[in-house]
Amino acid sequence: MQTRKIINKKRLKKYLFPAFILVYFIVNLLFLTDFPYVHSDEAWLSGLSRVLINDFKMEYTFFDLFPTTHHTMKIFFIMIQGLFIKGFGYNIFVLRLISLIFSMGSLLLFYKILLNYNIKKMASLMYTILLALNLQWLMVSHIARQEAILIFLFLLA
Repeated sequence: MQTRKIINKKRLKKYLFPAFILVYFIVNLLFLTDFPYVHSDEAWLSGLSRVLINDFKMEYTFFDLFPTTHHTMKIFFIMIQGLFIKGFGYNIFVLRLISLIFSMGSLLLFYKILLNYNIKKMASLMYTILLALNLQWLMVSHIARQEAILIFLFLLA
């Protein structure tokens, strides 16, 4: 009987993190378009992505005072947004889904990094849950901007 309890505890620990990630992803999908309100940067970047996927040499005319160039991160983000727009359409859910996907990848990497530093599974899970429920993390996960991709790349490095 005692051996069975130990096996159940091990099984619970094994599936607790994947269960959390799955539930967290589903709940975030439900509120992806509701929180936060659409920011002007989201509309501007998505509009730029929509235009640039058709004409990559396009100049945006509302910055006439200073010459502008596209930096690498913006080009990378615009390419990803362009692929999502071409594949799934142009709406706020699709555009914010990019950030949510990269945020989920960041949570996975964060958890793995903690385990790599010999932090126990339950403690690693608690730290990951605390990060996931942080308001700034939720904002980054729900806004169609580059921050979620940057966090993912930093953790990957």
